[in-house]
Amino acid sequence: MKAAIARLVILLIVFCIAFGAVMLWRKWKDENGVPGFLRSQENAMLETGKGQFRPESYTLRELPALDIDDVKLLAHLNSEYTKLVGSVVPSVVSIDTIGERRERLNYLGRTYERTWETTGIGSGVIVTPEGHVITNEHVIEGSLGMKITLHDGRSFPARLIGKDPTLDVAVLRIEGDGPFEALSFGDSDPVQPGEMVFAVGNPFGLGETVTQGIISAKERSISDRQRDLFQTDSAINPGNSGGRW
Repeated sequence: MKAAIARLVILLIVFCIAFGAVMLWRKWKDENGVPGFLRSQENAMLETGKGQFRPESYTLRELPALDIDDVKLLAHLNSEYTKLVGSVVPSVVSIDTIGERRERLNYLGRTYERTWETTGIGSGVIVTPEGHVITNEHVIEGSLGMKITLHDGRSFPARLIGKDPTLDVAVLRIEGDGPFEALSFGDSDPVQPGEMVFAVGNPFGLGETVTQGIISAKERSISDRQRDLFQTDSAINPGNSGGRW
C-alpha cells in the first residue's frame, strides 16, 4: 500500500513539473514572439525582403526523363487502345429500369400487401441500325418500364423483344428514330486464355467506363443459369452488366 501511494505521489509531482514547464514556455513565447533560435532567421528574411515575404526560387525540369521515341512500341500500343475503345463506345448504352415489388405483412391476424417502386441500372450494346439492344436478362428482370440512354446523351423508351433466363440474355428495341450505330457479333470460339480483353459499360447514363484484363479461362460454370462463360480479371464496375466485351 505504501509503495502504491509513493508511486502516485511521484506521478503527481512529475505532472505538476511538466504542466508548469509548458505554461512557462507559452508565457515566454507570447512575450517574445517566436523562439529565440528562430527569430534570427525571421529577422533576416524580413530585412532581405524589406518587410515582405520573398518566395523561394526554383527551376522546373522541361524535358521528360524518357523520350517518347525510346518507347515507340508502347506509344503505338497506347494509340491502338484508344482507337479500339473509341470505335466501341458509341454503341454501348445505359439502361434504366422501373419495377414494382410487393410484400405481404401479417399483423393481428390480418394480411396486408405493400407495394413500392424499384429502379435498376445496366448496360447494353446496339447490334442493329433499327435499334435492337442486347443486354443481360437479370438487368431487365421484373421491370415494368425501360429507358435507354445513348452515348450522345439522348434517351428513348424501350420495349422487350425476348429473353432467355438460362443464358442470361435479353433483346430490347429502342423506341426512337434511327438509324443507330451498331456493332457486329464476334466469334468466341477462337478466344484463348491469356488474350487481352476490354470491358466497356455505360452505368448511370453518365458516360462509358473501360477496364482492361485478360481471359483467365473458358467454359466456366458458376450456376445452372450461367454456363460456358469466360472468366476474366477485367473489373466490372457497378451498372456495367450487359456491356461490350
